[in-house]
Amino acid sequence: MSVQSRNKVQCYGSGPVSLLFAHGFGCDQSMWRLPRVTFLADHRSDLARPPVPALILQCSDDPIAPRTVGGYLHQHLPGSTLEIIDNVGHCPHLSAPDATATAIDAFLALVLERQ
Repeated sequence: MSVQSRNKVQCYGSGPVSLLFAHGFGCDQSMWRLPRVTFLADHRSDLARPPVPALILQCSDDPIAPRTVGGYLHQHLPGSTLEIIDNVGHCPHLSAPDATATAIDAFLALVLERQ
């Protein structure tokens, strides 16, 4: 049995976009379900469907999703608002909670004003 098989290592893709899921001590394969679905799913065709306003919040320096991702979402999500929060991180509600709350409040006020 190979090391890859024995350790339940799964590799998806090739080159710079490949993903490697490895089983390790203290975890089981079920913990890889969310990242596997998250990184391998492609829902770009769903973007034109939402019938409601959408707020896209993104940190200015996001180590996981570059600003082009927020721009792409904004461009393809009808009626969306893109708000860049000046901060480092991927979860603005954790790394910049005050700025996030301010952005959400402003967005909701705008949505209510339009109704």
